Amino acid sequence: MVTQLMKKIFFAVLFVLYFSVNVNSSEQYFKIKVIDSQTERGIPLVELKTLNSIRYFTDSNGIIAFYEPGFMGQDIYFRINGQGYEISKDMFGATGAKLRVISGDSAIIKLNRKIIAERFYRITGAGIYRDSYILGLTTPLEHPLLNGKVLGQDSNLSLIYKDKIFWIWGDTFEPSYLFGNYSVSAATSNLPEKGGLDPNAGVNLKYFIDSTGFSKKMISLAGPGFVWFDWIMTYDDNGREKLIAKYARVDRIFENHERGIAVFNDELEIFEKYKEIPEWEKDYHSTHHPLPVMIDDQAYYYLTSEFNFGRTKPTLPFISNPLEYEYMTCLEQGTQFEKKNPQLDRDSNGKLVWGWKRNTDAIDIVRQKSLIDSGYIKHHESWIQLRDIASGEKLVVSRGSIYWNEYRKKWILILGKGIGEVWYAEGDTPTGPWLFARKIAFHDKNFYNVVHHPFFDREEGKIIYFEGTYTSTFLQNEDVTPRYEYNQIMYRLRLDDERLFLPVPVYTLNSKKQMRDYQISENIKKTQEWERIDEVSFFAYSPGRRLPNMIPIFKNENTGGIKLQLNPTGDPLFYALPAKSLDFEEFLGRWDFNVTDEVFSKINFSLKIINDHGRLSAEIEDKGFSVDTISVSNGKLKLIIKQFDESYHLTGTAKDGILQGLWKSSAQMTNGTWKAECSDHLLQPFHSEILAPLYEYTNRKSGENFYSTDGGLESEKFLRNKNPLCRVWKNPSSVLVLDFKAQPLKNNRF
Repeated sequence: MVTQLMKKIFFAVLFVLYFSVNVNSSEQYFKIKVIDSQTERGIPLVELKTLNSIRYFTDSNGIIAFYEPGFMGQDIYFRINGQGYEISKDMFGATGAKLRVISGDSAIIKLNRKIIAERFYRITGAGIYRDSYILGLTTPLEHPLLNGKVLGQDSNLSLIYKDKIFWIWGDTFEPSYLFGNYSVSAATSNLPEKGGLDPNAGVNLKYFIDSTGFSKKMISLAGPGFVWFDWIMTYDDNGREKLIAKYARVDRIFENHERGIAVFNDELEIFEKYKEIPEWEKDYHSTHHPLPVMIDDQAYYYLTSEFNFGRTKPTLPFISNPLEYEYMTCLEQGTQFEKKNPQLDRDSNGKLVWGWKRNTDAIDIVRQKSLIDSGYIKHHESWIQLRDIASGEKLVVSRGSIYWNEYRKKWILILGKGIGEVWYAEGDTPTGPWLFARKIAFHDKNFYNVVHHPFFDREEGKIIYFEGTYTSTFLQNEDVTPRYEYNQIMYRLRLDDERLFLPVPVYTLNSKKQMRDYQISENIKKTQEWERIDEVSFFAYSPGRRLPNMIPIFKNENTGGIKLQLNPTGDPLFYALPAKSLDFEEFLGRWDFNVTDEVFSKINFSLKIINDHGRLSAEIEDKGFSVDTISVSNGKLKLIIKQFDESYHLTGTAKDGILQGLWKSSAQMTNGTWKAECSDHLLQPFHSEILAPLYEYTNRKSGENFYSTDGGLESEKFLRNKNPLCRVWKNPSSVLVLDFKAQPLKNNRF
């Protein structure tokens, strides 16, 4: 009897203890929520680090469940790294927050978003909502902790197939061992309008899994190596929708063992090898997001990543035949690229001929640079001329996607650059002109193979979503981010953000009266007179996407032909900058300073320089600093900044959106260099190196006018107006590659 009683008491105590632990397990934590100060939405991938280097990262709700024995009930200072999000600096220039961490309590940290895009959530990997789950908070996913036993996945391809979103990834990692799936992973999800989550909330992935529950190999090929897909497409097979992929079996240094085409077997849920294509073995692996278009009555898929433009018709015989592909190139028809002796296609006047050519190597960013560096072509003959709108600096970019955007009525380009950067650009046709781009996100790790998902577009494309692969792989300092490493992160971008207002081409057209005409694409689309275009004369802002301090330019037709003028005549043709620059214009704006001393310690602060009724003044945004004096003389900035009892004298110059120079302390005990970049999007275009006056020229005999950013064209035939009309942005390219016949398809589907 005693023994039975003791057993009952023992199990009752165990039950109470178990129940108490589980009831109080969430209550022992201190909840930290990090939010965007503009939207108050939680921010994923924000690092909070204690002063003894314990690191925490917010989950996809922006939540950290904090519990550290010995710290609870204490004031704890956290350093904050938001990768595009910042907290205001304190008087010592530190970026962090002090919190009293009490079990069961909570705190909110508000960060200011410095990037244009909004980081929304992680799509793949374990623990997407780990901390929210620990705290008992609601999460949108069916599998918020582990789905398909996937820890990490590389590089996404996706499209709509049989009314679902079909997702493809490369290398995929599992919890049970070092190796994972290196032969392609896949999943499906419902479209938002067919029962799927709203893209604001997340993506409920349904993985194709093996007998262990892990994301299974989607293709099996004989022989060693990794298997990756370059792209996936759909095509019509006698009324049946089929899914096809270009595969690559590669070794550890990405050399090809095999390349070919595979077709998806819907019954077996696996891709099966259709045809090996030896001609593709010379190609390097890339990640393309095929763009479906119509040209007259013919359908095409465009491949556009890294400006390696190719196209093919969407039938299996064409897709699987490398000789049927056409490529954007300046090589002679039927030739291959050779570094030392490229067979360039020039007309009788020596003009380089760019165009779609069958069975000819494409000229992408890398090959174009090789041709320029070797002197085979001039820079102005190059097709790819992408530049930073903030400075005019030439951009060397990586993979991305091009899709039609209904809101902008333009083709939009989302692509990567360098370590962790994402850029946005717009084109009038799929082939451009692509000139100006704006940085929309950045990371301190790699963020590559970015792709825009048009099937998630909202408000007719005003809101778009894109993702990329986040990883420290390929970096020398592999500072791995727990749970986020080698996974996909989703961003949202609003295209009505004025920071995305970019200069557009102003085209020269030959009129029926043999006189020059000037138009932007919005007007040309109404008349479909693309074939009349002679050149891109310059770039300016469209009336619907202009910035403050810009002036309208009107078009008037008179006996002398087309005249551009400041006097109103109907609606403005475009907007530009005043002909006369503002006082101290190159120095105006908000500048982010980086000051380095002789022992390489750095101080960062932000300074706003303004024109106060013709007098230069400055405001410093960081506590502990103040501006004593500021002046500009002979193009040189002089600035005295105080920090506590010390004064620092800075001198420097401005060029292409960069301020830089030297500094020394008032006691002249310390000195060093400094550099500042303009972060004021309203004034960044004013700092571009290709900003130039627009001059009016008149034919002395006929009286016809034309306009140019070249101020040296006056001659016996042409008279130049002494004063420029305005300032616009030069067109650095003499190449006109317009694919105006390519028309978008609804929902990007045939």
